[in-house]
Amino acid sequence: MEGSWNSVSITLLTLSFLLFIIAFVGASEAPSRHLCLQDQRDALLELKNGFKLSFRPFRDLTWSTTSWEKKVDCCSWDGITCDNTSGVVIGLDLGVNSLEGEINSSSSLFRLKDLRTLNLAYNDFNSSIISTQYTTFKELTVLNLSQSSFSGQIPTELVQLTKLVSLDLSSNTLSADKSFLDKLVRNLTNLRELNLGSVDISLEIPKNISNLSYLRSLNLDDCNLIGGFPTSVLSIPSIQSISLSGNQRLEGPLPEFHGNNSLAYLDLSYTSFSGSIPNSISNLKHLNVLRLLDSNFSGLIPSSLGNLSRLTNIHLSGNTFGGEIPSSFGSLTQLTSLGVDSNMLSGNFPIALLNLTKLSYLSLSYNQFTGTLPPDINSLPNLENFEARQNSFVGTIPSTLLTIPSLRIIDLADNQLNGTLGFVNMLSSPPLDFDNNSLSGLYLSNNIFTGQVPGWLWSLPNLNNLDLSHNSFSEFEGFAKDFSTNVIGVLDLRSNDFQGPLFVPPIPVAILLASRNNFSGEIPTSICDMMTSLDILDIANNNLNGSAPECFWNLTAKYLSVLDIGDNHFTGSLPDIFKNATNLRSLNLGHNHFVGKLPKSLTSCSSLEVLNVEHNRFNDTFPFWLQSLKNLQVLILRSNEFHGPLQYHPQGPSWFPQLRIIDLSHNDFTGTLLSDFFIHLTAMSSKGDSPKLKYIGGNSYYRDSMVLMNKGVELEYTRIFTLLTAIDFSGNKLRGKIPDSIGQLEDLIVLNLSSNGFDGNIPSSLGKLTQLESLDLSRNELSGEIPPTLRDLTKLSFVKVSHNELVGPIPQSTQFQTQSASSFEGNRGLCGPPLNEMCGVVDTEPSEEEEEEDNVISWIAAAIGLAPGIIFGVTIGHIVMTRKPQWFMVKKKKKTQRIALGRFASESTTK
Repeated sequence: MEGSWNSVSITLLTLSFLLFIIAFVGASEAPSRHLCLQDQRDALLELKNGFKLSFRPFRDLTWSTTSWEKKVDCCSWDGITCDNTSGVVIGLDLGVNSLEGEINSSSSLFRLKDLRTLNLAYNDFNSSIISTQYTTFKELTVLNLSQSSFSGQIPTELVQLTKLVSLDLSSNTLSADKSFLDKLVRNLTNLRELNLGSVDISLEIPKNISNLSYLRSLNLDDCNLIGGFPTSVLSIPSIQSISLSGNQRLEGPLPEFHGNNSLAYLDLSYTSFSGSIPNSISNLKHLNVLRLLDSNFSGLIPSSLGNLSRLTNIHLSGNTFGGEIPSSFGSLTQLTSLGVDSNMLSGNFPIALLNLTKLSYLSLSYNQFTGTLPPDINSLPNLENFEARQNSFVGTIPSTLLTIPSLRIIDLADNQLNGTLGFVNMLSSPPLDFDNNSLSGLYLSNNIFTGQVPGWLWSLPNLNNLDLSHNSFSEFEGFAKDFSTNVIGVLDLRSNDFQGPLFVPPIPVAILLASRNNFSGEIPTSICDMMTSLDILDIANNNLNGSAPECFWNLTAKYLSVLDIGDNHFTGSLPDIFKNATNLRSLNLGHNHFVGKLPKSLTSCSSLEVLNVEHNRFNDTFPFWLQSLKNLQVLILRSNEFHGPLQYHPQGPSWFPQLRIIDLSHNDFTGTLLSDFFIHLTAMSSKGDSPKLKYIGGNSYYRDSMVLMNKGVELEYTRIFTLLTAIDFSGNKLRGKIPDSIGQLEDLIVLNLSSNGFDGNIPSSLGKLTQLESLDLSRNELSGEIPPTLRDLTKLSFVKVSHNELVGPIPQSTQFQTQSASSFEGNRGLCGPPLNEMCGVVDTEPSEEEEEEDNVISWIAAAIGLAPGIIFGVTIGHIVMTRKPQWFMVKKKKKTQRIALGRFASESTTK
């Protein structure tokens, strides 16, 4: 009985204890269900209503604020953390929410005074200024405002947030005053993470930054830091990540490293750090990423790097490291990326690298490696990018290279590789399973390859770029009819020895470059099958002839952005089929045998920037109707049969608003130029929009080129600089005065009006062309003096005014005195250097008339002397004779001028 009672007692006690526990837990949890404070909720809702939600780039992400509803406890809202006891909001995470709006000092955000963590990263706050109100968050430990379009100066008051352990203000448009960084280091001593990437600091890093003894991550990328970097930071025991990339004026060496270091990530790229890598770097046992790109490091790559078994990425590109890659690198079995391009490394291919079975990226380009490529390069089974451009590798490409299934890019351009391209011999070896091959880019330009282009290339399923240019390929091997590749992005066959009919790939191509070969005959009609995919077609400098097939013109005009068929033997007239050519940017028909008129449907080419029809037989008037092309920058009509006057009244305030180069030379244009002719070429004047420092076109595969008479010689421009401005009207039949409006073209660099019939004076307004470098006015009928204003053209390096009717002295300035005499010949009235004809030379021998005049003066003096007395006469005679030389010189100078003017008048009459 007693035992039963004890059992019951124990059971009751147990149940009572369990009920107590449940009640206690229930009591402790009850408040958390209704923690939201009304003032906190209202502040958050007001904050939400102040923003709009923009398009989200990531579909799998949802906006935190969509769960913010008034009827729901705010402590359960997404991105909100509340204190379990007081219910106040202590955490706000709105990162990556695509919020748009402003955060100013009156924002309801600052009513959440108990915040400990605040994340507003990856939003768009419309260049909001960082308010000093952030200092109201006295308990704040984490502040992340990165990449949210904040702007202005960082308030130094932020350093009052002394409890901060993480501060991220990166990737905004912010600057810091001179005291900010120093105050930060002194006050925020608890910082573990500091990211000020892209903040314009423009100062030295305080030397006491190493006092941040808890610092784990430091990111000061692109901060315009200057001076020496305190290397003691690299020795902070807790530091794990340091990134100082993009501070080109930040200097310093790498220190000696000690064993008590936690550094795992080090990026000093694009700085002025210099010196060698110390052998003690092997003490960084935790290092997995080392990035020292484009700095000033030199010396040998230390073999001790091979002891860092955790390294996954080594990038040492763009320095002056010499010697060989250490064989110890073969121990870095975790390495996935190795870039040592653009150094002075030498030796054979580093065989030790074949041990790195995880390697996916290997760049050896722009060094001095020699020897052959290893036949067992397929020992790198995960290799995706293999780049060894511009070295001195010789021999053939190993046949095993394409057996690497992950390989995407092979770049072996600019070496001395030779032989044929049969590095996969489809006849003597088992066929490759191309369906499993990922090759998308094969770059073999500037080598010594000969023979056939193998047909198996077209079977590569992912091939996007094939560059075989600048070799000695001569023909194409046959190919099968079944191709798994849909479209090749770029096929570059330029500068080879291909002959016979133009090669048309068996599969569609977006960019086909086949210039500078020996293709001949007419364009094959098979090109019609690929016209719908073509973006750029360059078949210039071949021996193609005849007329293009009809489909070529129709579809080309509809889809192409670049068409270059110059330097061939095409004939016939251009069909009027450009009505749909809205994408055509560059059209080069130069150096062919085209006839007839330019098709007026070219006015539909709204994207056209370059039109070159030089050296044909076009017979037409000047195409003023092209003025509607608002993007046209280069117009070359040189050496055709264009004719008629250039008198035209432009429609609107400007015509050809972007035209920077116009070459009408060697045609039959006649008449005079209107006084305001040049005013409308606004792109050549400082009043127009100044172009950026770039090339016309900007395409990395096709470069617009031209030939321009500049400084007396024909210069070939392989790329057309946007700052180049030129007018060449030479070799026509233009007459009348050169309009003064030429002086409006303040950005003009080349002006050639030679071999016309211009008359009158050289306009003094030419002195306003401060950018002018080349001026040719030769072989006209210009008269008067060379304007002295031309002496102020300090950039003028070529002047030619020969064979005109100019008179007077040549301006005495460096620009004119450095020219050859031939630049001024054929102007009998010109004098002064560099001509031998000197200005104002006096003949010292008196003429017979002047001698008789002297005798008369002597007899007068004698007669005067005889009348009043000998003494008086001798005195007067002495006075007259002593003053006579000055008087005589004046008379003779006037007489000489009369003689010279008479001679010039007689010569003009003769002309």
